[in-house]
Amino acid sequence: MDFVEFTTSGVLPTGDRTALPLLAEQEERLLLLPSDAWAPESPGLSSQSTLDQIMALIDGPEGSNRACRVGHNIYALKRRLWEGHPPTSTATMRVSQTRHSIGIDSAIEQITAVATVFEYLNLPPVSTNMRSTFNLIADHLEAAERHINALRANQGQPPSLNLVGLWEEFIRTKFQVMVGRAHAWAIDHVDFLRQRLTALAGKTSTDPTAPENKALRTQFSALIDLGAMVDKSVWLCMEGYRGYQSPSPHDPPLPGLHTPLSMIRMRGYQDLLVRMTKPGIMKALKATPGENSREKFHHLPYRTARLNITISCQNDIRRQMRGPPKDCGVDLWVQRILKIADDVRWKIPKEEQKKHGFGLVIYRLGSYDASDKLWLELKRRVNASLAYWGEGVRRVADIKPWLHVHWIDGKALGIAENDIEAAKRHFRKVAERNPFRINTDVFLALDTFSLDSFGERPSPPGGGMSEGDFRSHILAVDAHFNPAAPPEEYAHKSPGFDGTMRILTRLVWNDLYAMLTLKSATLADLWPLAMDHPWKVYTGNPVPRKLALWRRHNRMQATILGPLVEAQRKENPELAAKLEKIFLPNKR
Repeated sequence: MDFVEFTTSGVLPTGDRTALPLLAEQEERLLLLPSDAWAPESPGLSSQSTLDQIMALIDGPEGSNRACRVGHNIYALKRRLWEGHPPTSTATMRVSQTRHSIGIDSAIEQITAVATVFEYLNLPPVSTNMRSTFNLIADHLEAAERHINALRANQGQPPSLNLVGLWEEFIRTKFQVMVGRAHAWAIDHVDFLRQRLTALAGKTSTDPTAPENKALRTQFSALIDLGAMVDKSVWLCMEGYRGYQSPSPHDPPLPGLHTPLSMIRMRGYQDLLVRMTKPGIMKALKATPGENSREKFHHLPYRTARLNITISCQNDIRRQMRGPPKDCGVDLWVQRILKIADDVRWKIPKEEQKKHGFGLVIYRLGSYDASDKLWLELKRRVNASLAYWGEGVRRVADIKPWLHVHWIDGKALGIAENDIEAAKRHFRKVAERNPFRINTDVFLALDTFSLDSFGERPSPPGGGMSEGDFRSHILAVDAHFNPAAPPEEYAHKSPGFDGTMRILTRLVWNDLYAMLTLKSATLADLWPLAMDHPWKVYTGNPVPRKLALWRRHNRMQATILGPLVEAQRKENPELAAKLEKIFLPNKR
């Protein structure tokens, strides 16, 4: 638990430090031991450790009974936001999804998904369960606090520990980081899309009845509604959380946290927005050419002006209701890397530091027949593609020099092409020594299918699918997956998972490695987000529009081409293999 680390380090999720007294390092282990094994004789001693009691609340039957079912995409996005990750990388959002009108619709869905997560978290049953779990954990921490303070008193030390206070401050800060980053990301991209739509409007036909103008008008309206939706939805409430004190009506708004006063203010949001925008909109309407208001209403210059006026007023209302944006600090996973890097700097001479770093092992499991020259070129392309990441990540320049891929040539080791199991056996031996501080749970593999994506620029199958979702990809392998495990082990959460998942190379570091660093997700957790992709590639959190296109394509392929390939498999296996490679790649 991150909280346990916080009780000794005092470093909050923002990177700030708490002013509350902390656990001594030697006291941290007491949370891992039953209190009846170390605490002075007193009522309430337990044969279970505090951490075991807490984990039972979260992962045990009691926790399962409090949990509410939700779709894979919302669940995965909630986990990302909880750890302070952006819903999708800035590069993915701005390059892959906003090149054309269809891309803008997908980008709007990405932002809408963020608001939907918070709407879900604020549903009465869900928010009640969250509050109940927090307070039950606080009860266990209070018992541990009482026993540790008694032990301190017996040893002549001041009994000043306040674990319940630390718990409240940690979760309050965690909520503020989660809300602050999600809200800032959403509003930043609403503004980016506003600029994008304004630019597109200047290049379209002046005929208001033209199809492209109708689509733009719809997107203008959607974007206005979206800004309001984000402001009204992206909050969390801590009323009723043990130890939390709501600010008084005279205090400034607490960033990211709903209070009774903020809820009242939000109910008047729409009326206030109408009052603030009306003068500017009426002025824009008068300045628009046309014989009547109805005709003017459909002109793009008016629509553009209305959008800009509305978003400007939304910005003013946001500052009134939410207060100034709070600096949420550096991403937690980046903080972890920086901390380890600082330890290395202190302990190892500067000339030796280049040999140290963190990262992932990558196996060559394909293109064994390539010449050395061609292989070096392929390797260069892979390294260049893996290095293309980090836009929007604070202090990325400080951590990039420490993150490396460590190449292992399967051909030189005598591993057969595409033999994942042999690579796993070899990797486990490497992981035991761990000479490079590598991640020991996951490694990368360049099999034949992955290497094909680094050749000529791959193109999507068509049907409106985004080109960015079919770029260079690589195979991520769960080093501990047991292929003999019963299928039902993954049937519910990760149907069809076989211990591997393809991932776009640009997402390897700031998606996959970030989550592995924080232990916030496994490959099995991410697989449901990739399983509907035509090539089974993880591209981030897919929106409904994207999923619908993928699923329609998959149904068509299976219906039309599946029987053809199977028929040819009996008569002409070589042709069947070629057809399968072209039309049904990565078939599972």
